Amino acid sequence: MIKVERSDPPEVFTRNEGKWPEDWDGLKDNDKAELKKFLVEMFYGKCAYCESIIENVSYGDIEHFRPKSKYRSLTFEWTNLLLACEVCNRSNKKTYFDENIPFVNPCEDDPNEHFNFDFDRATLSAFVDGRTERGKITVKILDLNRKKLMQYRSWIVGMAIAALRNLQNDPEDQELVRIVLSCHDQARPYLAFIRKYANPL
Repeated sequence: MIKVERSDPPEVFTRNEGKWPEDWDGLKDNDKAELKKFLVEMFYGKCAYCESIIENVSYGDIEHFRPKSKYRSLTFEWTNLLLACEVCNRSNKKTYFDENIPFVNPCEDDPNEHFNFDFDRATLSAFVDGRTERGKITVKILDLNRKKLMQYRSWIVGMAIAALRNLQNDPEDQELVRIVLSCHDQARPYLAFIRKYANPL
């Protein structure tokens, strides 16, 4: 998870101000599509929680940070909306939310204050641990170390570390320079790990 700056509300909010439907299901499909497109751009196509690139494998969800089933007044609140993959949102989070120990919100919190992003060079595993109670509950409920996610994340992070090591051995190799720098593009997955373990600066 990385910090994401929330942009101003999209035009669909201005257009529907004061005339939102009673519930989410009543929102027009074209308005949902417009809102989804805006969130995809804001999160660079990645899940707000696990940082996986969503549209490579699925459509993704407009996620209500505080569940719309429990917080109806926040159903159409811009600051309550995120982009999430189906696994984090539908399979794991579902309608869970504890006001006393809320999940870490990448648009409101600094994830580095709540998580340790670790790479074990012996097992080549990239895993995340909670540093705070909020971090721990986020990792647990969303299962941010689930097997398939860890396998792919570890491979991506390991490749980035290897590219940086090769660049350090041959700093004049411009192809390696481009590869390492491309790993830090905002749209790349698992930037929380890449920034920590494959930073060329």
